Amino acid sequence: MVLGSDLGTTYSVGAYVREDGEVEIIDNSEGKNQTPSVVMFDAEDGIIVGEVAKEHAVMCPDDVVAVIKNNMGNKAYRKNFNGVDYTPEMIASFIIRKVAQDAAASTGEQVEGVVVTVPAYFTDAKRKATEDAASIAGLPLIGMINEPTAAALSYAKSRN
Repeated sequence: MVLGSDLGTTYSVGAYVREDGEVEIIDNSEGKNQTPSVVMFDAEDGIIVGEVAKEHAVMCPDDVVAVIKNNMGNKAYRKNFNGVDYTPEMIASFIIRKVAQDAAASTGEQVEGVVVTVPAYFTDAKRKATEDAASIAGLPLIGMINEPTAAALSYAKSRN
């Protein structure tokens, strides 16, 4: 399956096109159709993405990264955990990977590639960083589409 992913600032969502041509939003492993775009670095459990990470943001703010999308393409940004510097691309890749793993578990199909939506204002550096994040996540980037274009296409399809 090809996964469509909105790598959001606050929440990320995955969807795919079913055999009947309809688009279906995929529930994550927590049973919700949105995954918080939050990553927690935990000494015992490693890297945690989503709801649990969001819940720990207040108690452990130094261990949690939120709104990483705002730092895409920022070469100076680093999050150090256990002596490893994580770039925005690496952190975003954890979110993309979680959405893809949840999609595979939910549908029983392997994710063969991803189409990611990005804000229309994203610079070339931010787009390249998003492309790199998909690659780091182990997913071929099939395409990148501006969010307003994705919305217009979705609307046009719904009118047919």
